[in-house]
Amino acid sequence: MLVIVGASSGIGLSLIKSLSKHDDIIAFYNTNKPKALKNSNKFKIYFEKVDLSKKNNFDKIFKKYEAKMKKVVCINLAAKPLDKLLINISFKEVSKIFNINTFSNIMICKSLLKYMIADNWGRLIHFTSTKALKGDAGVSVYSSSKSSLLGYSNSLAKEYGRFNITSNVISLGYFNSPMWNRLSDKKKQKLLSEVPIKNTGNIQNIIKTIKFIKNTEYLNGSNIKLDGGI
Repeated sequence: MLVIVGASSGIGLSLIKSLSKHDDIIAFYNTNKPKALKNSNKFKIYFEKVDLSKKNNFDKIFKKYEAKMKKVVCINLAAKPLDKLLINISFKEVSKIFNINTFSNIMICKSLLKYMIADNWGRLIHFTSTKALKGDAGVSVYSSSKSSLLGYSNSLAKEYGRFNITSNVISLGYFNSPMWNRLSDKKKQKLLSEVPIKNTGNIQNIIKTIKFIKNTEYLNGSNIKLDGGI
């Protein structure tokens, strides 16, 4: 079973289309439910509407799929950006960013771990970005919420490795996605000037990395930089 958090994003939709050929998927989305995907194989996609900025009963959600919770892989794409100088940010905004980017991740993992421990197998895959980890003017809160996933993932790797449960982070660079396509040509050129290979990544890079993590039991507590060398 795959759990994909952030299913309505451009990357999330692409992952669902590809990975649903091999596994059942529980897909979390917030406001925009992804359109029904043609899925002629035996695997199913279950959509769950969840507002990650609020408190949720994830135990109750996963309970519905209890019989299917085997070989669980959690792919957490949840990301709420905030481009604002710290002096202008309210506590409410800080809370929302951390609720979505950090705290929901913690509570989802907490609910899934019991299934993984019982199965003696599990994969936790967290997403951040190289830009968030390096920091920049105007992204202090976003950067801190995403950077915290590194220490969090490393701790999970040490706590649950004995159950054949791994926890790893994928740090993304610039990818050919709907978000990228909304940028102006001038902005794209500026960002690509930072990338040694002078090109964006594509979804297949991400899919291959996820499959590698899934099939590699000795990769644990790592931060995989998928950013073209930024």
